[in-house]
Amino acid sequence: MDEKGCRITVHKQNTVLAEKGSKRVHLIAPEHAENVTIAMCVNAIGTAIPPMILFKGKRQRPDLCDNLPPGTLVRMAPKGSMTADLFVEFIKHLAKYKVAGKCLLIFDGAKCHLSIEVLDEADKNDIVLYCLPSNTTHELQPLDKSVNKSYEHHWDEAVLNFLYTHPDKTMSKATFNKIFSQVWPKCMTHSNIVNGFAATGLFSFNPEAMPKEADAPSILSEIAWPQTSVEPIQSPLSDVILNDDTVRHMIGSCRTLHLMY
Repeated sequence: MDEKGCRITVHKQNTVLAEKGSKRVHLIAPEHAENVTIAMCVNAIGTAIPPMILFKGKRQRPDLCDNLPPGTLVRMAPKGSMTADLFVEFIKHLAKYKVAGKCLLIFDGAKCHLSIEVLDEADKNDIVLYCLPSNTTHELQPLDKSVNKSYEHHWDEAVLNFLYTHPDKTMSKATFNKIFSQVWPKCMTHSNIVNGFAATGLFSFNPEAMPKEADAPSILSEIAWPQTSVEPIQSPLSDVILNDDTVRHMIGSCRTLHLMY
């Protein structure tokens, strides 16, 4: 299981070559767009359950559930991101689609994922929780390895196509639903999911899948300290020459005035 933040705009602007002096060479998408969170869950044999979509806001309008993949769970979140209460709802959502018996759910250690309510709900539905170690999800999260990269590519492609074909319209939550329904089946393919598990070595289990340099300690950079000599400072207030000893004495005896040199 993983959460993917998605801004309702183009995520990565393409580089465009144009004649010097051109006034408009490509579409300009809004930089500061609203964020939507997609909670996705896949298994090692290459299938996915319907996603959970979190829109920013408090009141859930009926139209926010339109034009989404069948079975999608839509919820509102104050900041548009996962909370402990919403993660309990995700566990209930997963329980509807998982196979009978125990299953292992692998996820990252975000604070909202760790609560007594989550543990109780998971235990009730025969879901065993496994939290990935901190700072390892870039290497051990199957969805990060393949599906999310594919999502970014197909999302930008679909958004650019929408902006070209509807230059008079702005991106909105309703627009997100239509574009997301096009992108979801393209990134959630059997090969993408299976390749993600293989790349992390989680299934089939392969400790050699992760390169040794991935968990190596950081290399310290040694920078030589510059050798400089302190020159006597000529006071601007008098002809007295101040050296290091004089300044230290003045700073030590003065309580209200700090002489910076």
